[in-house]
Formats: sequence, structure tokens, C-alpha cells
Amino acid sequence: MLVQEDVHDIDNKKIKQSKSRRTMVKFVIKDTGAGVSEENQSVIFQKYQQANISVARHFGGTGLGLSICQSLVERMGGTIGVDSTLGKGSSFWVVLPADIPSEEEEEQQELSEEDPAKDTTVAHRLNVLVAEDNKVNQKLLANMLRRMGHTSTIAENGKQAIELVQRESFDIVLMDIQMPVMDGFEATRRLRTMGYADLAIYGLTASMTRSDFTELGFNDWLPKPMTMKDLKAKLHDFGTSLNLIQPEAKQ
Repeated sequence: MLVQEDVHDIDNKKIKQSKSRRTMVKFVIKDTGAGVSEENQSVIFQKYQQANISVARHFGGTGLGLSICQSLVERMGGTIGVDSTLGKGSSFWVVLPADIPSEEEEEQQELSEEDPAKDTTVAHRLNVLVAEDNKVNQKLLANMLRRMGHTSTIAENGKQAIELVQRESFDIVLMDIQMPVMDGFEATRRLRTMGYADLAIYGLTASMTRSDFTELGFNDWLPKPMTMKDLKAKLHDFGTSLNLIQPEAKQ
């Protein structure tokens, strides 16, 4: 449940700069558990403290969870608390500051996220194979590629990536290094030995260095976690190298 509350004692200087309106957003999480007694409601936010000994004995835990939550919330300028009744359950709540953008800022944001199909600097839409086993990263990459006007196909592991390359023509492969069944190193090695020497394969990893990827058969690499800026820059360079990007698009 979300509750929005207006705040009037705000930094007027900041509001003039951003043209935003400061509000407070309240998040409430309710349960129907055993509840917390009134005397323990302040104790549970202290380090290494739980409502009673039986909680630790039956459910485990160190008593640090709520203390960590309180620290994070306070660093963000918010507050945290609980309303509870023994035998009826608890309502834990967090109140955090937030800026609501003005109509002018919303319009500017919409303009910056215009349909990528209208982007005249891209002369060729890339067909991208994304070899990535993490579901969140799959959705993130697919969404970023879509916003840039490219199409994508997902492979869950290196073995699937090889099968897809054999069936379909791709402009570039974004190959995660650590995957089940077959990792990115082995998949890339096999693709090269199978004759796909000209296929662009970019490794996705947080631990690779520039000297590594050339020795292992990759054309280039992208750091994880991925950002829109990094991906767009790499694909722009790739397209430029193949004359797929118009010269005036170079930065």
C-alpha cells in the first residue's frame, strides 16, 4: 500500500532549480502474524534484537534486518516504524521523500525517450542475440535494445546460443561469460571453430580486461552491471565500423 503525503517545509532553492514538488511517499507492509508488544516495538530496531527468544529459536536470524532497514531509510532522509497488536499482526511502514516532476520536466523526459524508430542516425537495425541466463538481465537488455530500435533474441546458455546462430542470422552476439550448461568462453570457442570467424561476439562480464577478450575469441566486451550508455556506445562503435551508422552520428 502506498500513501502520498505533501510536505511544506521543503528546500525552496532546490524546488526553484528543479521545478519539482517535494512529497513524502509512505510504504506500508501488513501481516497477520503474532504481532509485537508495545514495549518491544522500539527494541526490534536495535542491533541484534528480536521480539523474543522464541523467534530466533524457531525462525533463525541475527536480529539485524530491521536495524539495517532503519539505517538505510534514515540515510535517504526518511523514517521507519511499526504499528502492531499482539495476536493480530503488524504494519511496518517507511516514509521517504520524493520529487514529483513538473509538467515541463515530464515533457522533456518524454522527448528524450522518443520512439527509436525516428532516430535518423541509425541506418541499420541490428538483430542481436543475447546469451544470458539471468531473467532480470534478459529483460533489461531486451528493453534497452528495443528502446534503441534493435531486435533481440534470448538464449538461456551457450548451447542455446550456438543452436540459434546456426538457425538464424545475427549482426552481433552479447555473450554472458558465466552460464549453466555451457558458459560464454566455451560457446565462443566453438563458434569460432565452427567457422563463425566474422560473427561479432561481445563478452558480458564484470571481471574481464581488454587483453583477455581478444585471446579468448571475443571482439569486445561490456561491463556488468550493464548501463544504457555503455551498450549504446558499444553498438554505435560497432555500427560505425561496418558503415551501418551515418557519419554525422559520430561523437
